[in-house]
Amino acid sequence: QHSTGAIATEIGLLTELRILHLRANSFDSAIPTELGALTRLVLLHLEMNRLTGAIPSSIGQMTALKEVNIGKNFLMSPMPTEISQLNLLQYLYVNDNRFDGQIPDEITQLTGLIELNLQNNYWNGTIPTDISALTDLEVLLLNNNKRRGGAGIEGALPESLGSLGSLVDFDASGNSITGEIPSTMSDATDLETLILLDNLMGGRVPRALCDLGADIQVDCTVDCLEGCCTNYNCTV
Repeated sequence: QHSTGAIATEIGLLTELRILHLRANSFDSAIPTELGALTRLVLLHLEMNRLTGAIPSSIGQMTALKEVNIGKNFLMSPMPTEISQLNLLQYLYVNDNRFDGQIPDEITQLTGLIELNLQNNYWNGTIPTDISALTDLEVLLLNNNKRRGGAGIEGALPESLGSLGSLVDFDASGNSITGEIPSTMSDATDLETLILLDNLMGGRVPRALCDLGADIQVDCTVDCLEGCCTNYNCTV
């Protein structure tokens, strides 16, 4: 059934709930603070609605959460500091919203994350160097934050990215990242996809990174060894 309006505050009374799927409706209000009473909830899916405002700080009480998907709404910053209390969280999708500012340090404290999707927002500033704490991370999507005239994510890729030994897919295209690909990226030996198109980068793709056999996509301002890059974008 397709639901509209506000998510009922009485939802906080369902304290035994483990899974909450409200995706693909037309809820158009803020996420109710009362949701924080669902302390046994493991899966929270609110994606593809019209939710507005900020994530309530009460989310920090939902310490059993393993997966949160609030993508494709109209949510905005600030990200509550209490999100760092979700120690069991493995999958966090906040893509396609209106989050802006620096990527919150609290996200780097979610050390159990396997997938982190921050794409299609308005993030700016640099990638936190403490991202290296996410040692279980396999998917990191930071692409397409250069929207509505904003610069998107800036600065150089931190060398600490190479510490993400489980990283398989990394997409930071559509930003204003500068500098060179750090040589430490080749330490992420499980890497299969590296997409850095539509940025302001230079230098060259490290040979050791090419040797991983990953799908590497860069702008032609980056020197790429023959046969190393699968997409060599010269339109920027």
